[in-house]
Amino acid sequence: GYYFLVLFSPNNGVGLWLREVVGIELVFSFSGILLASMIYSLPFTFRPLQSAFEQLPDDLYQAAALLGFSPWKQFTCVILPAIKPALLTAFTLSFAHTIGEF
Repeated sequence: GYYFLVLFSPNNGVGLWLREVVGIELVFSFSGILLASMIYSLPFTFRPLQSAFEQLPDDLYQAAALLGFSPWKQFTCVILPAIKPALLTAFTLSFAHTIGEF
């Protein structure tokens, strides 16, 4: 935590660049707290999604490819609807964990 405070300090490195170019300060601000809480909650997001992607059958990918779907269309029209419950779980867990941190 200390090294992130030094890195994002408005007087040093990344913090100076963020303040001058982008116009935001992350140290001791609401934006910084929100970003840190979201990063801290990432494991609660990735676990359900990883499990959902691992449980998808390979036939699903092959069927979408046989129908002539592009990789993007396969992802948006076949894969995302198939993992919808896991997406809702990941969102709910990470939201609850982030709110709990506040």
